[in-house]
Amino acid sequence: MRPPPIKVILLAWVIAGTLDITGTLIVYSVLLHKMPAILILQRIASAALGQAALSGGWAMAWCGLLFHYFIAFCFVAAYVLAYPFLPLLQKNKQASGLLYGLLVWLIMNRIVLPLTKIHMAPFQWTTALIGIALLMLCIGLPVAYITDAYYQKEDRRSKEVGLASARERS
Repeated sequence: MRPPPIKVILLAWVIAGTLDITGTLIVYSVLLHKMPAILILQRIASAALGQAALSGGWAMAWCGLLFHYFIAFCFVAAYVLAYPFLPLLQKNKQASGLLYGLLVWLIMNRIVLPLTKIHMAPFQWTTALIGIALLMLCIGLPVAYITDAYYQKEDRRSKEVGLASARERS
């Protein structure tokens, strides 16, 4: 019997959530000079709280950070829990991680964000490709590698327990 994967969900969540927000802040705030870090975090909060979040100072930025980690937790938990039931995820961790990052982008940008209170800028391929790359590298790959390592370790442990009990019976 496999133990619940809560530890791997939490580990992958903290790593992927931190990589994603750090990558986002570095790319959009430091490298591209699109907007200050506080505004990026306030925009995340504005998805749930509306335009008022954009003038809410650091309190709204912290709310945005909490929302970011909540969303990351949901995506990480979905992947980790789906992994044993979807052989496609188990075949190639690199490919499944990259595809999962793309899926996260599609779900967020084509389903979730249009349903929120956030003001959506017109679609631009360069912005989309940057966002997709960030999610592939910062969410998809780390979650795929961590999840695969967890389930591989659990499979080895199960086989060892099975062999040990078979030896005891003989």
